[in-house]
Amino acid sequence: PAGARTRRRLVPSCTIYEGNFPDPGFRRFAATAAALFDDAIQRIAREHRLGVIDLRQACHAPAHYANAIEPSVAGGDRIARAIVEALR
Repeated sequence: PAGARTRRRLVPSCTIYEGNFPDPGFRRFAATAAALFDDAIQRIAREHRLGVIDLRQACHAPAHYANAIEPSVAGGDRIARAIVEALR
């Protein structure tokens, strides 16, 4: 209806976490590759005034991973908490 207020929903985006690769050389390579994507994610999010959840901060310890690329229960909990906090 005319004059009705529109509500804009907040839609956060997420960076890519770096993983828990056992080989230090591959871990550096993966972190560098993820940084290229993360830079693009953050740039586009800023352009559209969207929030960004930095999953590199959420999953940064070996205990946060079930294997090289998948979050463990602890990592999943940290990701869920970061999403909830971003939506508040």
